[in-house]
Amino acid sequence: MMVESGDVSHGGQATQTNFSSFYMDLASVEFKIFE
Repeated sequence: MMVESGDVSHGGQATQTNFSSFYMDLASVEFKIFE
C-alpha cells in the first residue's frame, strides 16, 4: 500500500477516475488474498 501511495504522489495529478480504479485494484487483490 505504501508503494502504491507513493506511486500516486509521484503521478502528481490523480483524478477521481484514477483513484476509483486504484481502489478497485486494491479490492481485487484483497479478495484474492482472503479467498
